[in-house]
Amino acid sequence: MAKYAADTAVPVERSRAEIEKTLQRFGADEFVYMHSPTDASVGFRARGRLVRFRLPLRDTLKHDTQKQRDQAVRSAWRALALSIKAKCVAVDSGIVSFESEFMPQTVMPDGMTAADHVLPRIADAYAGRKSISLLPHFPTTDDAT
Repeated sequence: MAKYAADTAVPVERSRAEIEKTLQRFGADEFVYMHSPTDASVGFRARGRLVRFRLPLRDTLKHDTQKQRDQAVRSAWRALALSIKAKCVAVDSGIVSFESEFMPQTVMPDGMTAADHVLPRIADAYAGRKSISLLPHFPTTDDAT
């Protein structure tokens, strides 16, 4: 499968501005950005929460030419813009709550995200081979007797 926006000509700055505009429409009012050759971050405040998305760029360094690396970075930013927009639409449509949709990227008081805290525990639970049901248990009429 081809990478999303693999041939995009949209500059990173425009994708970043689109992300900010989308988030502002959904109530975000503070923004912070960070970038390095290996990753970038977008942070914002909305609904009383601090949220941070990390955009891994390490794989972009594997390309042979600067032109290919730049293209891969533009593609990554387009994918992040689409991902954030989809999350905002899901919240706005009432499919999910803001808190549940942005929970993995919510920054905790120690500076780590909720995902940083929870993902190792999920991996440990699955490594323990405990029985995990895909569906929650709902009482049936048989349970009432």
